[in-house]
This record gives sequence, structure tokens and C-alpha cells, in this order.
Amino acid sequence: TLPVLGVLAAAKKIEDGESAFYVQERLARDGTVPVVKIRCMKIDADTDVNANLQNAFTYGEDCDPRNTKLGRFMRRYELEELPQLWQVVAGQLSLVDIRAAPQYVLGFLRENRPKSFEEWKDAYNDGRKPGLFSLNIAVNNQRKDDKRRHHYDLLYARKASLGLDLFIMYRTGMRMINKVLRK
Repeated sequence: TLPVLGVLAAAKKIEDGESAFYVQERLARDGTVPVVKIRCMKIDADTDVNANLQNAFTYGEDCDPRNTKLGRFMRRYELEELPQLWQVVAGQLSLVDIRAAPQYVLGFLRENRPKSFEEWKDAYNDGRKPGLFSLNIAVNNQRKDDKRRHHYDLLYARKASLGLDLFIMYRTGMRMINKVLRK
């Protein structure tokens, strides 16, 4: 992935002159974990929590009005996630598990899913590293639908196995291939 990362990072730097990478602190069992992405949005686009929750769900990731032109392309094919493969190699993330969540998702789920929030929080903080791939990403067409995401997270926590991990990697790979073939 290094050549692709290098080209995307250089193109991002040329596009707006700002930093090519974006680091977001996400929840993890020991506090937070930095999740590195190639920056897709305009600078400071994530400061409005309501826009974070609403825009990605309403417009879809690649049509979010906060994206830059290159950002729309990267998000369509999820290329902004490539730096996280290096985080898996470095041991900061696992390849498959419940995906690391931004802090604002905690409050959102507490408010919108009060009956199952504590169970989700326990599953989320059970001692494993957050994953790059998750059941939600593999099977949910609306990856950013946090109301549905927590159900998939709970299901994964209850049924985690090598077979389920292989299924998640297969489905994620097929979803990515279909994205490329459709466009």
C-alpha cells in the first residue's frame, strides 16, 4: 500500500496545501487509540458533532459536503483508511474486531440506545484492540449508521470466532470489489 499511500498523500497536499493525514483519537479499552487516515475533509470539518452524525448518514460518506474533491474519491473507495493497515502491523489495531468509535458515538448511543448501551459499552471495552474490519462494515450498507452499528458490534462480541473473522474479511473484500466494478 505504500505507493498508493504516497500518491494519495502527495495529491492531498497539492489539493489544498494542508496536512495530508488526519489523526482522530478514538475510544479503546485503555482510554483512546489514535486512528490515522488520509484527510478527506476540509480542515476542522469534524468540530460539529451533529454534522458528523447527520452528514455521513444523510449524504453517504462520499457525498458528504464537508469532503474535498479528492476526499470524495477516496471515501468512495475507502482509500482514506489505508494508513490503518500500518497500525495493524504496528499492533495498535487488530485486523478484525469491533471498530474503534469516536468519542461522540458514545454519547449518541447512550441517548439513542439506552436499554442496550451498557452491554455495548462492556463489549466495546472487553480488553481487545479495536479492529480495522468489523461485522458492521462487512454487512451494513450504511457503515455510518451508528444506531445499527451497535447491534452488529454486540453480535460480534457474542459470536467472535475465526470463522466469523474470515467471513468478515471475505464480505469486506467482496464489498470493495463491487465498489470498484460498479463505478
